[in-house]
Amino acid sequence: MCMDEMYIKMAKEAVEIQDQWEINLHDKLVLIESTGNHEVSRVGISTRRYLRLKKNPRVFWLPIQEDLQKIYKENKELSFDCCYVQFKRWDAFRYQHEEFTHGLPYFEIFETGDWNILWLCFVMETCYQKQWNTATQTWETTQ
Repeated sequence: MCMDEMYIKMAKEAVEIQDQWEINLHDKLVLIESTGNHEVSRVGISTRRYLRLKKNPRVFWLPIQEDLQKIYKENKELSFDCCYVQFKRWDAFRYQHEEFTHGLPYFEIFETGDWNILWLCFVMETCYQKQWNTATQTWETTQ
C-alpha cells in the first residue's frame, strides 16, 4: 500500500490526531519495523489483537480525509456542510499567501494534490493551532 512519505511523517507527528484514534477495521496504519523501515497496511481482525494498536509505540494511524473531517466536525460541533465551507475558506486564504510564518514555500505542501495532507494541515491548524514545518519535520504552534 503506497502512501506519501511526507504524509506518513506528518501523521506520525500529529500527536493530537493520534490520541483520537478509535481503532476500526480497515483503518490504515504504519508499523515501524526493527530495522527502522516501515510498512503501511490496514487493520485486520488478526492485527487488532496482535498489536494492541494504541499501546504499541511502533504503530501509528494514517487517518484519511474522512477521518480528519470527522475529527474537525466533532471538535467544532458543526454540520458536515459547515465543515466543508470552513475548509474552503481556509484553503482560499492559504492559496493567497506565498509563504508560511516559518518562511517555507507555500506550494511545498499545498500543491501536493493530496487531500489527506490538506485536511491534516487544516485540522492541525484550526483545531490545535499548529502548522507543519518541513525544515524541522514537526508541527509547531502558531503565534
